[in-house]
Amino acid sequence: MGQGNVQDLDTSLPEHSEGIRVDRALLAATTPYVEQSSATSWRHVGTAFLLMITTLTAAGGIAWWPLRLAFSVLGALLMVRVFITFHDYLHGGILKESRAAHWFFHTYGAFALTPTRSWLASHNYHHGHVGQISDAGVGAFPLLTTEVWQSSTRWQRFAYRAQRHPLVVLLSYPIVFGLNITLLPLLRAPAKHSDSLVALICHSSCLRMNRVMQWFTGNIGYHHIHHLNVRIPFYRLPEVMAAIPELQSPLITTLAPRDIADCFRYALWDEEKQRMVTYREARASS
Repeated sequence: MGQGNVQDLDTSLPEHSEGIRVDRALLAATTPYVEQSSATSWRHVGTAFLLMITTLTAAGGIAWWPLRLAFSVLGALLMVRVFITFHDYLHGGILKESRAAHWFFHTYGAFALTPTRSWLASHNYHHGHVGQISDAGVGAFPLLTTEVWQSSTRWQRFAYRAQRHPLVVLLSYPIVFGLNITLLPLLRAPAKHSDSLVALICHSSCLRMNRVMQWFTGNIGYHHIHHLNVRIPFYRLPEVMAAIPELQSPLITTLAPRDIADCFRYALWDEEKQRMVTYREARASS
């Protein structure tokens, strides 16, 4: 959905419609959907890891390249689902009281270059500051207003554009996970971040997707619900969306090439227009 199609907000309208639950009332409405069955969670975790290991083993052992390529792509998709189970565990959304899950996911985090202590600090910052205007790229990419952009120095503008450049986003795994979450915390506090050493040695909008991609991504498209209540397991997010009317009208984006391109083009927040704008629009309005 192009940002240019979003009209300026009518400030004469009430902030919320009568009878619509917001804030704590809306959060309370999601409480019944937190984890209720550890057996169900283990089934999702076990299936994801078993499929991933089997698929990647096949990709490494099959000589015929077309089949190896197919298993490699499938394995990559399964790695996404596996990471979602790790993500939910660290949020306390699944298997919170399980000691077995503690050691299982902490071991996985080391192999996945995602040491739990560093990742939690970064990701919790992201949850606590999502949507806020900031040039800090902790747990997310920075976001500035057009006014701040226009008053920034050339170096500050260069640094901002560099952090939001498509190549940086594509290389975000080695940059964000390998450097920011793993190496730098280890160098600052070796004893506190010993799990980072193990990892180094071992190597609120809605995103519309089809059902196959929803499964592989662990329903990550329902991110507006996840940010509302991180204790809801990933496999219950569609259930929450269907049950709570207030959550059924979020801003929608997709994985269509045009929407992906728009995510890179619209890089600044215009407080007057109340929408994202391009660098060109920001220059024109200065």
